Parts: sequence; structure tokens; C-alpha cells
Amino acid sequence: MKKAKYFIYSLILFVVGLNVCFAASLSVSTNKKNVTVGNTFTVTVNASGASGWEYCLNYDSSMFSLVSATSDTGGACVRTGSTLIGYSKVTFTLKSTKSGTSVISLRDAVMYGDDGNEISSSKGSVSITAKTQQEIEASYSSNADLKNLTIEGYELSPEFNKDTLEYSLEVENDVESVRVSAVKADGNASVSGAGEISLSEGINKVEIVVTAQKGNKKTYKINITRKELNIIKKLLNKIFDTNNTEDEELKVLIDEKRIQDKVNELAKQIEKDYEGKELTLVCILKGSTVFMVDLARKINKKVKFTFMQVSSYGGEKISSGKINLKLDLPDSLEGENLLIIEDIIDTGRTLSYLIKHLKTKNPDSVKLCTLLDKPERREYDVKVDYVGFQIPDKFVVGYGLDYNENYRNLPYIAEVE
Repeated sequence: MKKAKYFIYSLILFVVGLNVCFAASLSVSTNKKNVTVGNTFTVTVNASGASGWEYCLNYDSSMFSLVSATSDTGGACVRTGSTLIGYSKVTFTLKSTKSGTSVISLRDAVMYGDDGNEISSSKGSVSITAKTQQEIEASYSSNADLKNLTIEGYELSPEFNKDTLEYSLEVENDVESVRVSAVKADGNASVSGAGEISLSEGINKVEIVVTAQKGNKKTYKINITRKELNIIKKLLNKIFDTNNTEDEELKVLIDEKRIQDKVNELAKQIEKDYEGKELTLVCILKGSTVFMVDLARKINKKVKFTFMQVSSYGGEKISSGKINLKLDLPDSLEGENLLIIEDIIDTGRTLSYLIKHLKTKNPDSVKLCTLLDKPERREYDVKVDYVGFQIPDKFVVGYGLDYNENYRNLPYIAEVE
């Protein structure tokens, strides 16, 4: 008798447990709980634990509009869902039409057992918050602070403080690079300028730019002085350097990858700025040729080429100051949008002259793009619209730049020591 009772109790518990495991339900899920007004999102209803079901998606029609559905009706309702016909999983695509928060649920929801009778079931829902782009941007953070700024193996002077924007550091001559680490205070901000920094003799200016989620920027500057090599050591190095087969010693200042990344960046900005306008690239021979060709191939629009040739260096390592115009453009450039492509700007004398000269030919606009800029040597007030790299006051060659017509073919920028 006791065994029979135990068996009956066990059977009841098993049946109850079975009903719990296979309880009928209509679950509701979404791919986005936060959506921008004007954008679409999906709501998925999944039926389980029943032989048949029917329901309608219940939503605030003042906030959302139904775009499409994989239901049998093609609308907000499922009328013939069953294990035989299908529609156990239905996806509804809706569009947000105004901001606010609203719950999307099910109405007229019924589920049926194997005998066709209605059975109890659970019904899910989801809450959707919609905001306009303006509302979203209003919530963006304007925090452009750094949490920490360090150089591996060294201490900055003064000690880092988020409100101190300029620092200094001195390293020995044999230090060719340092690693700068910058930690942003706000996870939504972005940081550029950190990482492995190549050093040349003298003062190296490093800029760490923090861009807040809202778009405002903050620049932290580090002046890294690499001590100059003792003149006697320089002489001994030159005498005993068996690998030195040239009259000049070259040290890579900007490698090929950095150059190509910067060319891509400049091309995108130029393409955006000249949208809907004709563009003529004015290549300053010969040094700008390589830069202009690479830049032009990255600009995804029609461009025209033209060429000018001036000289202020000759065979020297510093500008002579005398401008010699060897190749000019036609007298009338009316209607043209000119973009001067220059390899390097130092005093600004040549470019100041060229811009004034070209404006006498009545173009619609004259702008300036340079691969390299030496702001320390600037003597003339020249507006540079697009700058690749700012470099210290060193004589450089490569990527089109020469010394006595040599080194133009180098794929990188190198300092002549």
C-alpha cells in the first residue's frame, strides 16, 4: 500500500514537473532597445509549448509604424500559427517616428493545446526608447581630459596633471624612439598621437590630441629633447662607419606607412571640401610630383593636373631666398579652383609669392596643400589649408624631395645628417 502511494505521488510530481518544463509561452525580444528616430528595428515573437496560437503585436502607433512582418497576414497579427502551419517565430520590422519610451506587447493572445482547447500561457513584452539625433548628441560627453600621460622609462616635467597641457623631457643621444602612453578620462573619447615616437637630434614636438564624444578637442604637448652627439663622437662614427657608402648620412624621419596613411587622410578631406566643384591640382616641380600622383589617385573625383616650377634651393641645404619662376601657368585661370601641391614649406617666401602670382590670373579659389611643414622657419604669413606632417628644422630628402637631385626615389622621408 505504501509503495502504491509512493508511486502515485511520484507520478503526480513528474506530471507537474513536465507541465512546468513545457509551459506555453509567447516570448518577445528586440534587436535594439534604444533606437534613433527615423531608423528601423525588429521585434521577434517566439511561440513555444503549444500546438496552436494567435496574437497581435501591440504598439504605440504614434511612436512606431509597422514596416513589414513575416506573419501569415503580413501585418501585425498572427491568425493561423500552429506547429503544422508554422509561424512559431515571427519577426516584425518597425520604424521609430518620434521620441519617447513605450512598451511593445501582445494583445488578443491565445494559445491552444493538442485538444484544441485554450491553455494558460505567459506573454512577453519589451520596452523601446527612441530619441532624435539631436537628443542623442545633447547627451554626448564633452570630457576631453587625459587620465594619465606617461613615457615608458622616463618621468615628465612637470608631473602629469589633466589641466597641464605642456611637458618636457630630455633623453640621451642614443635613444632613437620612446613609447608614449595616453589614457583618456572618458571612455567615449578618442586619443591620437600616442604610441612609438621616432626621435631626431634636438627638440621633438609630440602632440597628443583628445577628442571628446561631443567633438571638442584638447591637445597635450610634449617637447622631447634628444641630446646632440658630441662632435668628436660624430667624427669618429663617420671615420669608422664601414656601411657609409654615400657622402650624406640618412636617418628615417617618417616611414612609408605613415606617409601613405596621411595621403589617404588628406585625399578624403580634399574630396569632401571640393564636393560639387571642379578641381585643378597645381604640382610644384619637381619635389611635389610623387606626393601629387599618390594624392590624386586617392581622390575619388575628376581632377585636372597642371605644373609650375620654381627654385629657391639649388644645390644647397637651406633656401637661398631667391625665387626663380621657371614654368608658369596661362595668364587667365578664370573659373578654376586651384589647389597648390607642395612638398615642403619652410620660410613661406616661395609660396607667398606663388599664391599672389596665381591670384592675378582670376581663379575662383587658390588653396595650399603641403606634405611637410617647418613652422620654426616661417618668415611669411602663409595660410596652409592641408598639412601632412610638421617636422623640426632639419634638411630632409625622399618621397620626391632631393639633395643635388639624389634621393627623390626613397619611399620614406629621411633627415640628412
